[in-house]
Amino acid sequence: MPTITATVDQVRTLKSGITDDRAWALLGVDAGGQTYTTFDAAWKEKIGQTVEIEYTVEPKGKFTNYRIVDPKPQKKGGLDAQRLTEIRDALREIVALLEARS
Repeated sequence: MPTITATVDQVRTLKSGITDDRAWALLGVDAGGQTYTTFDAAWKEKIGQTVEIEYTVEPKGKFTNYRIVDPKPQKKGGLDAQRLTEIRDALREIVALLEARS
């Protein structure tokens, strides 16, 4: 997927509505002379900031949609591989100490 680094000039609502009793808004993020679309309201806080934007290009008839690929939220309480390796190594040391005592 293409990625650019650009300053977010403005974020505006392109469309909005309610589906299944939930409000939604399709936002246009103007950056680097292009408008990128997203449903993530967090982009409103990035106006004036230089950010990296990963996006997909989706041809839609005579128009082309540049849709931002929003990062997936990390699971709360998840452990990364490095931390798991540290825990495994610590457990191995404990087992070795216990075996040495026997």
